[in-house]
Amino acid sequence: MQYTFVSRSMEDTLNCGHAFARTICDENYSEDVILLLFGDLGAGKTTFMRGVIDGFGGPQSANSPSFNILNIYKAGQRTICHIDAYRDASISWESLMLDDILCSPFCCTIEWPENFHNLPKLPTIKLYLKMFGDQRLLTFSSENKNLMRDLVKALTTSILHQSGN
Repeated sequence: MQYTFVSRSMEDTLNCGHAFARTICDENYSEDVILLLFGDLGAGKTTFMRGVIDGFGGPQSANSPSFNILNIYKAGQRTICHIDAYRDASISWESLMLDDILCSPFCCTIEWPENFHNLPKLPTIKLYLKMFGDQRLLTFSSENKNLMRDLVKALTTSILHQSGN
């Protein structure tokens, strides 16, 4: 299942992150989830993640963990792990000892997932961010139809404008 939305501003991208956080934080959704963020430098991955982290109740000034590789936040009952694999093409779930660090329920987000190895078999959402002039195309895809249905509902009730499927 795949949906594409248009972000016309940084605020739209932040709101998209908030919508993702609302979906995952819903008390009816208690599964662990992995979010893979694909996109060129400057496509909006970190802006989206700021919205996610803020939506989970974390610090609004959250930055991408480019140099320390990962940041962990606690939001209510959910743990948020934000990984940036840009600088290291040999990162794996095991090398970061994530089974020891993360407590369910968690949301593990990975920027530059093409550099990350050995993901566990958990519900996964892929987000492709693409620059389109001064706008961004945000394409979400997942095999988890219930999660995607809830995410699309949250996104379409935000200020984003649906452009596809």
